[in-house]
Amino acid sequence: MLVNNAFSFTAKALEATASDWSRSYYVGPVGYARMIQNVVKPMQAVGGGAIVNVGSISGHIAQKSRWTYNMAKGAVRQLTKCAALDLAGYGIRVNGVSPAWIWTREVDKAADMDGGGREKWGPIWGDYHMLGRLGEVVECARPILFLLSDDASFITGTDLPIDGAI
Repeated sequence: MLVNNAFSFTAKALEATASDWSRSYYVGPVGYARMIQNVVKPMQAVGGGAIVNVGSISGHIAQKSRWTYNMAKGAVRQLTKCAALDLAGYGIRVNGVSPAWIWTREVDKAADMDGGGREKWGPIWGDYHMLGRLGEVVECARPILFLLSDDASFITGTDLPIDGAI
């Protein structure tokens, strides 16, 4: 199986150091929390708004040797719910999305680094999804735009898996 070097700093288990745990925690849930703290006042000033946190399907499922990454993504999911509860009274909705394997630039780089590129790894990684393929970036963007729109005005505190049915 492919060892994805592009993401190895966040996906560790028994070998994780205190620094690995801190990095996953601060890049993930703490970063999101700080962002939310910084946008609340401007959002209050205009009467509300919407926030969408981008987590990962890894926050929902167990995966071998991915303690640090999955912990951080699970924490983002819980932060989303807590922030939604705290900010609802200000007219601010907070939701999240949890993508599975998506063809991002980083995934493309990893596929190229390990040889074979998308042609080789797409079908292999696609087997993780019932749809038999990885998602495209636009397939994440559209649900995020929906959650930010007035069409989602009665949705808050939820996390939408964008996972091709893992």
